[in-house]
Amino acid sequence: MDSNPQNNEKPSQKSHLKALFPEIALKTGLSEKDVAKVCRLLLKRIESSIENNELLQTKSLTFRSVLKPAQPANEKRSETPERRIGRVIIKSAQEKSAQEKSDQ
Repeated sequence: MDSNPQNNEKPSQKSHLKALFPEIALKTGLSEKDVAKVCRLLLKRIESSIENNELLQTKSLTFRSVLKPAQPANEKRSETPERRIGRVIIKSAQEKSAQEKSDQ
């Protein structure tokens, strides 16, 4: 899929996180049950950082919290309340190498 932010196409494929557990378990030597626990904990931490307006960073991803204002109703849609949204930003190769150098 094109990484252009203006591209509003639907993803070409849908998958569930649970489908990745066997592959992760095989690569790490953990049981699928342990992989599931770690994934749940990680997702809860990401959710918490978004809810609390924290910036969560990894070597390749940044999770940023954004507050979307409420929108009044119009003829095409109903009213939407204010809501907090999590954005995932994929770092470029240059950003990754710069962060690695600063971490040393």
